[in-house]
Amino acid sequence: MQGNLNALPAGDGAVTTYIWPAVKAKAPDPAARKVIFVNGMHNKPEVHRLGAWFVSEVTESYVVGVYNLIGLSGYLYSSRQLPHSDLSPRVRKAVTVVNEAVGFGEDLGQCALDWTQPGTLLVQKLYTIAADMTDADRYQFIRRCFYTNRATESLFQLLYEELRVAAKVFIVCHSQGNLITSNALNALSWVLGRGLPEVRVFALASPALHWPSGISVRAFTNVQDPVTWLSLGTSELGDSPVNIAMGNGTPGRASVAQPDIGIPMRPWTWFAAHQLYEYVYRKDFIAAIRGAMGVGGSFPPLPAPHAPGPPAQLARHR
Repeated sequence: MQGNLNALPAGDGAVTTYIWPAVKAKAPDPAARKVIFVNGMHNKPEVHRLGAWFVSEVTESYVVGVYNLIGLSGYLYSSRQLPHSDLSPRVRKAVTVVNEAVGFGEDLGQCALDWTQPGTLLVQKLYTIAADMTDADRYQFIRRCFYTNRATESLFQLLYEELRVAAKVFIVCHSQGNLITSNALNALSWVLGRGLPEVRVFALASPALHWPSGISVRAFTNVQDPVTWLSLGTSELGDSPVNIAMGNGTPGRASVAQPDIGIPMRPWTWFAAHQLYEYVYRKDFIAAIRGAMGVGGSFPPLPAPHAPGPPAQLARHR
């Protein structure tokens, strides 16, 4: 297993194994069944671990998390220690807000680079052809092409090793995690020189434009979540973005999963609809991933709307 079990990720691209304690007795050895999880933007280490626990609970499996750190430079701005301990609480709070804003802005910049990475990868692939590289040289070259996001490099290497031994690979990715995952898989498909039919991706709130052929991608999209519009139709659910934004969209016109949350459209609804919590505990997602993984039985019924099992209750108090 990668890293210390249930430890906080140590840095950008860190690979750590998680298991929600309540399902540990049911979960098989991770060599037999596990899920790879890639988080979205602006997630602190604690939130990444919490997301991995969400996935662990609904799949009753070990989860290998690949951590996507806040910020383009891989520096966690929101945790920066202020240089002067004698600052007033008001000044300290203001500086913290600025740090959070800088981290969020850098994350947006990194997302833009991730979103356009398929075009960059195409140029890099053409270079490997022109240079007549061997398979080993091609692997080393492509691996170093993810300098703008260490999480992509980590996922690329993890999957490269997994596909040597695993009959099936299950990946859950959220928001920016979809960009990271699609870029790593595109590069991996090129390096291996084949499709990846053993890969099953569960794409939550995906803005990704291009997935490699030969893999199974199941997109889950909440109607009020505008992040998915960046996929230009790949994962958008229902009517046009304008109609959805105005609350007049008609769900069900696209061949993607139906939402089962009923958040009414109002200011800032999109923020709630985008949260990992609102995707992992959708009934259709739970049924789809448990079915694909061959997890027996059914997930315990949720006690109340938006009140799933223990990990989700933790999320309400983080």
